[in-house]
Amino acid sequence: MQSIARTGLRTPAARQARQSATRHSSIRQASSTTQYTTSSRNFKLTPTTAVLCFVPVLTGVLGLWQLQRLKWKLNLIEEVDTAMAKDPMILPNEINTNALPDFQFRRVLLKGRFLDPPILIGPRVYEGTPGANLIQPFQRTSDDPTSHPTTVLVNRGFITSTRAAAIRQGRETPKPPLGHREGDEIVIEGMLKIPEGKGTFTPDNKAESNEWYWSDVEAMAQQAGGENKHVQAVVVDEIFDGKQIPGMLMAQGIPVGRPPVVELRNMHATYAATWLSLSAFTSFMLARLIMKGRPSQAKNPRLRGL
Repeated sequence: MQSIARTGLRTPAARQARQSATRHSSIRQASSTTQYTTSSRNFKLTPTTAVLCFVPVLTGVLGLWQLQRLKWKLNLIEEVDTAMAKDPMILPNEINTNALPDFQFRRVLLKGRFLDPPILIGPRVYEGTPGANLIQPFQRTSDDPTSHPTTVLVNRGFITSTRAAAIRQGRETPKPPLGHREGDEIVIEGMLKIPEGKGTFTPDNKAESNEWYWSDVEAMAQQAGGENKHVQAVVVDEIFDGKQIPGMLMAQGIPVGRPPVVELRNMHATYAATWLSLSAFTSFMLARLIMKGRPSQAKNPRLRGL
């Protein structure tokens, strides 16, 4: 009987049944244990991915900030254009310095004469030529004979380094405007402008040696005589009408004033587009990195034929 049983198990039908049972058992085991696996490229927080998470936020904030700056610059340009379109005004005898920011970039007319001492602010560069800006007290003629004339500071414009050194050393006096003699009463057109303050790396002014690196209006007014000489802390930029050749004026030692227009550089739209584009690109790269690290279905070779 045992011989017959062993012989029956060796028949083709028995062998086929045994192989089928073994195959189904393997499939069930694989299905229950290895149906899903985690990809070897799981998302992990590394220094690189940490930076990639931070960059979209930073660039997005910078882009929004540049959009705010763009709005501010457009409003400023509109204010400047409006102020420049108005006719020149005559400043009152006593100027309210607290109201000056409301009249910035307004053209004004001054009548009077230049006084000493000259104040030199530099270094400055005009069309590749090094030099300095010449500032002089300007005593205004009063329309009211009972009031004392007041004095403001006029930024006459650019002079060369040679002329500035000669004035600083006392070898030369500032030249009057073209067509006038020293001490003449004249009428000049200027522009009210709030000077920029001291920069981070700007040296301190040296009033005793007439070396000024930034426009400290209060200190310059004191240098010109202060309240004792009725000097107000107001700076007016003299306007250059462009009728003369700047090189000819510099050769004669006559300052070259500022142009009658105000050009404000506006690149905020370009900066905003750049930062926002970087934010979108890095956000896309971060999303791809996260998607690649998600769990995926295993590809079991034993299941391919099913």
